[in-house]
Amino acid sequence: MMFEELHKLVHSLSSVEKKMFNLYTNVVSDEKDYLYLYDLILNGKERNRESIQQLFNTSFPKKSFQNNMSYLYKTLIRVLVMLRIDQDEWYNQLYRLMTARLCIERSIPEYGLKELSHAKHSAIKQQNHIVAYHAERMELSLLSNLDFPNMDEDALIGIQMGLKTSLAKIKQIQEQFSLYELLNLRTINQVLISTPSNNKNIQDLIFSELSLISGKNKNMFSAQKLHLLFQSFFFIHISDYKSALRVFKSLNEQFESNEDKWDFPPYDYLSALDGILDSLRTIKKYDEMLFYIEKLSSLYTRSYPEHFRNEIIKNSQVYSLHRLVGLRKLNEALAITSQNNFSTGFQTTSDTKDLELLLLTCSLHCQLDKWASVRRLASAFLHHKSKNPLQRAGKLLYIVSCYETDDMGSLSYEIRSYKRAIGKGERLLTIEKIIFSIISIDIKRRGKLFRLKTWKKIQPRIQFIIKDKNEISLLKHYNFVEWVSHQLSASDLHSMAVPNQN
Repeated sequence: MMFEELHKLVHSLSSVEKKMFNLYTNVVSDEKDYLYLYDLILNGKERNRESIQQLFNTSFPKKSFQNNMSYLYKTLIRVLVMLRIDQDEWYNQLYRLMTARLCIERSIPEYGLKELSHAKHSAIKQQNHIVAYHAERMELSLLSNLDFPNMDEDALIGIQMGLKTSLAKIKQIQEQFSLYELLNLRTINQVLISTPSNNKNIQDLIFSELSLISGKNKNMFSAQKLHLLFQSFFFIHISDYKSALRVFKSLNEQFESNEDKWDFPPYDYLSALDGILDSLRTIKKYDEMLFYIEKLSSLYTRSYPEHFRNEIIKNSQVYSLHRLVGLRKLNEALAITSQNNFSTGFQTTSDTKDLELLLLTCSLHCQLDKWASVRRLASAFLHHKSKNPLQRAGKLLYIVSCYETDDMGSLSYEIRSYKRAIGKGERLLTIEKIIFSIISIDIKRRGKLFRLKTWKKIQPRIQFIIKDKNEISLLKHYNFVEWVSHQLSASDLHSMAVPNQN
């Protein structure tokens, strides 16, 4: 058992979950050692394993710290699963399958059939085709063992046809998932740069997916959801954010008209709102964002678990900041960022929204000319090895902040390190080349005439940058074009942003 995972689990507990854990442990256990460890993690000032292990060993010198971590983890998981059975139909369906199997094993088949019937009808309503298939398969096997009591051939064939229908739906969903995952993997491996050969592979996936959704199960909520997710992901890949927004809005309509089929908590609906807001901020429709930010707030008011509500808060903060920074309401944005403490944890976190909050705070400080703060905050991105556009923008912004704070000694090393991190088989973007070029000639210490000549030289490349989809996938996280224009005193570009995509 890794301490970091246990620490994360303990601190994800809601007040209701903590209360349930205390009630459970008071009933089933008189042991104090693992409960002491729980209190140390939950309430102690120490955050690292070494300090907590030392405190634990002092109080319980004969007990194994590792064994107590494992036992605490298993107990927490047991309590959380018990809670989720009452909260989430998916958990409840699987629980009923297990109960039915236990009843069948103990020779009380009537209760087994009752549990299977509940699981099957709930799964059909939720369009959980795998559980529906298992419930029907267990029901038919049990009836066969009981010599088909009070059943004629038509009833038997009816159950068998239900099984075939469930399998057909499962097959379609699996094929849709396969294509969606392939699209995801191929775009990840291509990182930022797309080529004609790469795009052909993506186009092949598009045609395969369209042929799947045209089948007889096309109106299933699960099939429509995957279809729209696939389309939106594709449009984002090609930086067609207007089309992506249109698809995301259709996906949102699907969710809102099928609320009875939502997961608990509805992470997939949260993801749809995230896609809408991300597309809106990319094409700079800041006024429209407020409507969907309010939809996030309405989700927060529901009785969802604490960890899901925390995700809602992060999403709401991120897009509220995007909107305020985009509208140049810097003081209001600053008030939001002051609620966050970026001093600890950001060197190891891989949470995208945490990193986006950090990058947004850096962007805000850039606009306020607080470059020392930008450098301090952006240094956290140096600890991340991922090459996704968000972290790439953070590392590039750190280099820019070094230049702005006149740390010329670090720049050569940081630029070399940045290029190494890009890796073989991938090239620098045009905006990156321009930034490194003007840093190398120390443009801010050059005269006005020299900067004007430099601007005329790179202006055609700037026009290319603000239209190229590969460049936009980086620039959407920070407007490096605007920074370059300031360095060259190109006043006509000072307000330039990444343009709307047609």
